[in-house]
This record gives sequence, C-alpha cells and structure tokens, in this order.
Amino acid sequence: MILHVYTSDDEWLRAASEFIFSALSEALEVRNALEAREANEAGNAPDVRNALDARNASQMPLRSLHLCLAGGTTPKPIYKALARDKRSAEIADARSIHLWVGDEREAELGSGFRNSEMIAEAFSYAPTTFVLHKWPAGQRVLAAHTYEEELLPYASERIHANQPIFDLTILGMGEDGHTAGIFSLDDFQSPVDSQKPGAILPSRLVMFTEAPREPKSRMTLAPEILRSSRHILVLMQGLEKVRVLIANLVGERDDPIKHFLDETCEAIARI
Repeated sequence: MILHVYTSDDEWLRAASEFIFSALSEALEVRNALEAREANEAGNAPDVRNALDARNASQMPLRSLHLCLAGGTTPKPIYKALARDKRSAEIADARSIHLWVGDEREAELGSGFRNSEMIAEAFSYAPTTFVLHKWPAGQRVLAAHTYEEELLPYASERIHANQPIFDLTILGMGEDGHTAGIFSLDDFQSPVDSQKPGAILPSRLVMFTEAPREPKSRMTLAPEILRSSRHILVLMQGLEKVRVLIANLVGERDDPIKHFLDETCEAIARI
C-alpha cells in the first residue's frame, strides 16, 4: 500500500485524476490484449470468427470497464474533473464505462444525502456517456435487492473469467476509520451461508449496515465485492484522517479501512 500526501487542492486533484486514468488505461489494455489473443486463436475461419463475435456480444461485462465509486463530498471535484477530461471520451469511444456506487443511504430523493445523486450530478456535465448504476430510491430492502440483481450478471461474468469485478474501486474514509457503508468490524463477518459449497460468488453482494448518525440506515456492497478490484484508491482530505490511516497501517488501530489496505491499494491525501 502506498500513501501519497499533497498540500494543495490542485496537486491532490491532479494526482487522483492521473491514478484513475492510469487504471482505466491498464484495463483498456487488458481488454484489447484479450480480444487480440482470441482473434489470433480464431484465425481466418469464418465459422470460428462468427462464434467469437456471438460470444463477445454475450460477454459485454468482459469488454466494458467497471468502476466502483465512493460517495460523500470528498471525491466530487475529482468526479467532475474525470467527467470533463477528454481522455474519458477517448476511452469511452473504445469501451463503455460503467459506474457503480459503493454504498448508499436510505434517504429521500433530493434530500442531499444520496450518493447516487451526487455522482449523477458530478457526471452530468460529461461530453461523453457514462453508464451510471444508481441505487433505487425507497425502502432499503427492496432497493438493495434490486441493486444486487443489477450487479449480479456483471459480477458473475467477471468472476467466471477469473477477473476482478471492478477495474478500480474508489473509497473514502471517515475520521473513525469507516469506509463505504462499513462502520464495524462485525460487518466483515459473513453469514453462515455466505460462501456456499461450490459457489463462485458469495451469496451476498449487498448488505445492510447502521451508521452512528442520521441517516443511519445504509446499504453497501459487501467487503469481498469491494475488494474484488484490480486497483483500490482511497481519497481523503485532512491531517486527522491521514493519522488514522497511518495508525491502521502500523497496527495501532484496527478499523474497517485497514482491511482494504493491500498491495492493490494506494491512498491520495490532501492535508
């Protein structure tokens, strides 16, 4: 895990943007290499090429790019910069870019609490089209079920192909060390049947948690789903948060964020 610390908003924004585009470029190269290898194996046989084209059409999750985004206020300027950057349009011309929301609050539309609305607003100025998967409004039991059903085909296809679900997961962190909608280490304890014999995916993609303050009812992608990512980027602002992160790195604390700080993770902080 690598920690980058900056003292100006411009430097922080630039570093985060470059990290994101580096991850997207890498993912694009992986997709291109996969298709080139398949095309080479297919050769010039028309029947093989037709079969390959049909399979490609049925495997869009493998061909498109998938990002899981953090909510809150910290990443919003980075999302706006990503939306307006011409590199996004160049990548989107080659591959569709899907945006998933890592966690959501059970709150009314227009309340200012919903992460999906913040992300939608940030990307509304994009000259290109991003495919945003928003959590449905309403009671969280139905919303979580609907979101899980939407994610399941993508996740299953990626896992079956021995690929991480996401090309990049962006996380935030609170001063208490929580991340996404995960506030307690108890949230990492899977239910008894979460890894069923012979199952490729855990039975839960989405879980319910309780925040210490309103709106308390939360929905979040499960930790094992968030961690199924080629890269993880933690964004934060403030010296106190950096101290909390370092305390988790050196073993002085054991907060939820600690369980995402592995070799795939980098943190970019502004103090």
